[in-house]
Amino acid sequence: MQTSLTPLTNAIINTIFTSLPEESFIAIITLIFLKLNNLLDIYMWNRSIKWIALAVIPVSILINIFKYIIIVPKQNMMISTMIIMILLMQYIVLNNSFNINFSLIFKTAIYTISGFVIVGLVEYSYCPLILSIVDKPISFFNDNVFYNFLLGIPARVLYLCVISFVIMRRNNSVHVDLFRVVFKNKFFVYSFIAIVLARITTIAYITKLIEINSILIYLQFLDKLIIVVTLVCIPILFTTWLLMFVNNLLCKEQMKFQVYENMVNQCEGSIYNT
Repeated sequence: MQTSLTPLTNAIINTIFTSLPEESFIAIITLIFLKLNNLLDIYMWNRSIKWIALAVIPVSILINIFKYIIIVPKQNMMISTMIIMILLMQYIVLNNSFNINFSLIFKTAIYTISGFVIVGLVEYSYCPLILSIVDKPISFFNDNVFYNFLLGIPARVLYLCVISFVIMRRNNSVHVDLFRVVFKNKFFVYSFIAIVLARITTIAYITKLIEINSILIYLQFLDKLIIVVTLVCIPILFTTWLLMFVNNLLCKEQMKFQVYENMVNQCEGSIYNT
């Protein structure tokens, strides 16, 4: 499936479906590292999104202009867009922080670069496997926005899950011992072990079929790609289930804490009234 779209159309599509989610992850992960909670408050998302978009949208557009229209070498593109992202993130942080100093500016730069590194590590963790199985170079995906979108699905899902969980925890005013709450639940522990073992066994069996019996040889390229991406997404879905389960446990623990706190307040009020 070769694309016949114009460079401008490719740039627009790739900006919306690939670059915006990726740059959003980098911006939010930077704010998380900086503990800038006023921009992570779920009750002030209208304001927060406007600030985050100030960095995300220009960088996402610029990346795709360099990639599809002006055609800048990849190394130069990455360095220039990273510098612009750092400067924009520093502007956002300085306008939303109470203590402004050189250390904050330095940390913002380091954490933004860390965001780019995390994105690269996440994609490198599965992309080589997919490329080897479907027998296509990365340039083939870069030149086709549809295939590039499919290749990025596992990473985008993982970004969404992790960011949602971290922001939820940051907006939770009750501090709970996460490991104590999670691992005292026997159902969770046994389910976790069973799913991990099933996952390892399934992947090992499918990998053996692919390598020895070559079951993908007779399939069309798009079918191969969808199958492999789906297999890669399985651990992402498992991660989603894990985070949802942990979130449910923490919410129950928080409710217990709040009920106890209300009872204590009522008892103290009764004592003072007498």
